[in-house]
Amino acid sequence: MSNWTIQHRVFAVDSYTKHEGVVHVHRSFRQRFGDNRGRESVSTRKTILSWVNKWRESGLVCNVKRTGLMKTIHIPESIERVRTALQQSLTRSA
Repeated sequence: MSNWTIQHRVFAVDSYTKHEGVVHVHRSFRQRFGDNRGRESVSTRKTILSWVNKWRESGLVCNVKRTGLMKTIHIPESIERVRTALQQSLTRSA
């Protein structure tokens, strides 16, 4: 299941940091939330570790949607390439 709640994610990260093991997370997750979700009752090892890494790096366990424009890096090579392209074609607008 792809829609894990914040409560599920926080519980998994907290359980992992207390016991440093994915197996313990699976067991405690089943005890806490039950096994009523079928095969997807517990998240995969890869997902749990990605939540833990995300929490350690950013302090967040949820996906943050990025807003705004992407930052542009101006390197001298690309600036010069644009400058020469504009000089060669007089019909292009800067």
